[in-house]
Amino acid sequence: MNHIVRYIFGAVLHCILIFFAINGIGQDDNSQYVEVQYLGVDQGLTNNEQWSQNAILYDQDGFTWILSLKGLNRYDGTAIKQYTIHDDYHQRLTNGELTAIAQDDDGIIWLGTNTEGLIKFDPSTSVFESYQTKLVTIDGSELKQINALIFKDDQLYIGTAFNGLHRYNLKTKEIYTYDFGDRYKSGIGTTQFIISSKNELIINHLYGIIVETRDGSYEHYNIFSNYQQKRPQTVIELSDGSLLMPIYGEAEWCKINRGTGEIMFLDMPSSSNTIQNDHKGNIWIGSHEGTFVCHESTLNQWTNIKAIDGDFDDFSLICMMLKADGTMTFNSLHKGAGTFSTKPLGYKLIEGNYLQTRTLNRTQFFSNEHSIYKRVIDEGYQLVNQQALVGPIHNFAQFDNGDFLINHGNKPTLISLLDMHGQRKASSWLSRIYATMIPTSGGKMFVDSKDVLLGAEDIPYEFVAKQYEKELGVDYPDYKVNHFCLTQKGDLLLATFNDGVLQIESDKKEYNYLPIDDYGNGKLNSNNATFIFEDSKQNLLIMTDRGLNIRRKGSKTFEYLSHQDGLKDNNIIAINEDNDGNIWMLFQKELFSFHLDKLQLKKFKINKPFRIASSEIAELSKDRKGNFYFSCDNGIASFNPKELLNQKEPDNIIFTELYINKKLEKLANESSILTKAIHLQSSIDLEYEQRDLGLSFSCPDGHALDVSYYYMLEGYDKTWKTTKDPVIHYTNLQADNYQFHVKALSAAGIWTKDVSSLEINVSAPWYKTWNMYVIYLICFLGLIYAIYYYQMNQILKYQKLRTQISDNLHDHVGNLLSGIAMQSELLAMDMEENKAQQMSVISTLSKEAMTRIKDVSWAVDYKKDTFKELVIKMDNYLNEVCVTQNKKGFFDTQNIQENNTIPPNIRQHIFLIYKTVIDQLLERSNGKTLMTFLGKNKSKGELVIKDEGTNGIEIRQVLLNNNQLLKSLKALDTSIQIELEKGIRISIKVDF
Repeated sequence: MNHIVRYIFGAVLHCILIFFAINGIGQDDNSQYVEVQYLGVDQGLTNNEQWSQNAILYDQDGFTWILSLKGLNRYDGTAIKQYTIHDDYHQRLTNGELTAIAQDDDGIIWLGTNTEGLIKFDPSTSVFESYQTKLVTIDGSELKQINALIFKDDQLYIGTAFNGLHRYNLKTKEIYTYDFGDRYKSGIGTTQFIISSKNELIINHLYGIIVETRDGSYEHYNIFSNYQQKRPQTVIELSDGSLLMPIYGEAEWCKINRGTGEIMFLDMPSSSNTIQNDHKGNIWIGSHEGTFVCHESTLNQWTNIKAIDGDFDDFSLICMMLKADGTMTFNSLHKGAGTFSTKPLGYKLIEGNYLQTRTLNRTQFFSNEHSIYKRVIDEGYQLVNQQALVGPIHNFAQFDNGDFLINHGNKPTLISLLDMHGQRKASSWLSRIYATMIPTSGGKMFVDSKDVLLGAEDIPYEFVAKQYEKELGVDYPDYKVNHFCLTQKGDLLLATFNDGVLQIESDKKEYNYLPIDDYGNGKLNSNNATFIFEDSKQNLLIMTDRGLNIRRKGSKTFEYLSHQDGLKDNNIIAINEDNDGNIWMLFQKELFSFHLDKLQLKKFKINKPFRIASSEIAELSKDRKGNFYFSCDNGIASFNPKELLNQKEPDNIIFTELYINKKLEKLANESSILTKAIHLQSSIDLEYEQRDLGLSFSCPDGHALDVSYYYMLEGYDKTWKTTKDPVIHYTNLQADNYQFHVKALSAAGIWTKDVSSLEINVSAPWYKTWNMYVIYLICFLGLIYAIYYYQMNQILKYQKLRTQISDNLHDHVGNLLSGIAMQSELLAMDMEENKAQQMSVISTLSKEAMTRIKDVSWAVDYKKDTFKELVIKMDNYLNEVCVTQNKKGFFDTQNIQENNTIPPNIRQHIFLIYKTVIDQLLERSNGKTLMTFLGKNKSKGELVIKDEGTNGIEIRQVLLNNNQLLKSLKALDTSIQIELEKGIRISIKVDF
């Protein structure tokens, strides 16, 4: 079966090759130039071969899909992405010989193959699914070779080579097979689908045309049976609803008038493979002999399509598809694919062998080597000079009376003078006119010349050289004046090579050089001026090797444009003003427009056929309709400034690829961080190890509009950055949330409508995540608890040790001292008086030691570390000693929280001070009552002891010399206050 198909299509192609036009189609003098972007294997296409007429798709996201015989290709305007049977995807393409393509409303792409039926492809996930066994007709046959696909009203129409025509309902999953009667028993052999302007399905098949009307019926146009086996190659709908199609293997077209049903045939010079019409009624034809265009109203007037770069004539187009913006994508038989714009480039060549153009006295003239032509509206170009000239024309100008002054450009230069009818008024003479020739309002002319060598003394022109030498008194420098300009005021300005700009005023009485400052500062920014121009508003523009100097009318200072503003700053060819006040600056390869009021600078590249090889100063002339003309390598080129300025805005940018750690992120891989295609994702989440990030993006029509990209990673970049390369990399991003923004600016200064954005979230490393912070907190708290637990254990050990010491002192030492006291008292009963007194002393010392042991034991015992225990101890001691001394004792507290703890050393020293003072008062004071007080005021504690006795001086002396008391005061970092008014008042203040 496959061999039969190859044979059929091979026959088609061979027939195309046989029928060449005898006279040819579209000669070089009737050509339209287009800029073709070639897409072949070298540019990333899977294969350069294709035989199907249904091999191109413009999808909903802005991508162009191109089929080849070895796979699927996605073109984004910059690069090609391949899908082949050799991809390392788990769900890769199952058949590479793709023949048809269509997209449904859900964005799913359906592919027809040469031998294995239908393939479903989801571009959002890069998953392919074979439908070979899923689509089975009523008679049980599988669809094999699919030639055409189209989606319409939730139905996928499937045209096959041998299995008939079918309609697949994507919602109900039902397949319907068309039955057109016995005459199509073997199938209609569908080759193409189109949808009419009335939303009717038009089916192109091997036998003719079928139109499915709204009421479900069919209109048959059976060309095969009625017209000697004439088969339609492809079909388009014209603006009047009629159908036009090339005939297979024939140098003719078939036109069907659907209103009358009439079928007519039109001769054409050659057979064609494919046709496509655009939105302006033009018909584009692809054949083996080249590509051509005509308007549907004049089908016999062809224009040959020439490529600016490369050999477009040798491309045998098999498939063409038009985009809404006028972009045409094509596929060829053996040389790959490509795109070009059907819209004019903005430039066109003037027919004829013209070399120069001038606008003189509001009339346009062209010249070639030996003749001058005057342009007459609607009549073409009329020859001016009727007699042969002595040499080739280098330059020419016209006086007010219509006479022509011609510079022949020889060395020495020959000068001729012709009248307005082209008759020579005098013999030619020798002189040196270099470049510029400017008519004056007084019937004379300024010419850039050194002097007259022979004759022409009476010719009405003035030498710039003579004027220069007359006013300055110095010799005119040969070839050192780049350009000169005569202003509306009558001033003569000369742009010198290295002396700046010389201004000779209109009355010829004064001259001056314009002031120069290398840094600008309102002055001329260079001494090397190359071009001078005054616009209609008397604004002065001077081009130097550092850019454009602008002095507005009435101003004495300059403004500037330079390469930093996007302006090319050398090799200026010409400057002129259009009818809307835009200043146009012509360079060898670029054209700039600048509006002084709007301060808008726009750049337009000059395509190769219209570029200028010479860097000499020339003229950018303008006709009465506002069109500009200039001399280029191929003759005279023209452009309409409004057409160039009215360019469309670039398409919004689409993201195309994602790179992680310098590797392409493939969507169909299970480990991919992409959940769907990058252009469909609003955000991506990256692990910390994936923070080496790369993004590629594209403006679909960026190549044609010569766009520059502007991008910024918000959160990382502080300003917008610009690049021509739509691939950006960032390395070692910190964990954070970012926004990547990108937009494009065309060479004409037009921005994309929207800024394309992508949210990028880089997660923190594992050791900086919230889970780890919780673990860190738990560990920290655990460490604190461990330290606390350790300290508490140490305190408990210390407290247990204190308790043990207290118990040992109380139980063992106390009992021992108690025994000594008792034994001393017993022994004293049987001894002599002096020895009994000694034993009594021993008993007293033993009891005193027991008391001190009790105090130490009380101080050491951690169970006594509360204010309550201190108060009890102090109160008990006061009561004990007062009873023995027959005095009254009172103890009181204030603001003491008895359950609060008090450090043992403070507790011990307070009691020791208290005890010492009480003992001395009881021993030395003659008072009868002791008043004691322990209180707290804010952070300070206070101990107060009062006695109404009068022996205060002695007590104070004793207390201030008591070593034990002084040690305790020092330990508490305090002092004792002793007041002797109205008795004795002793106080200390302590921090507790």
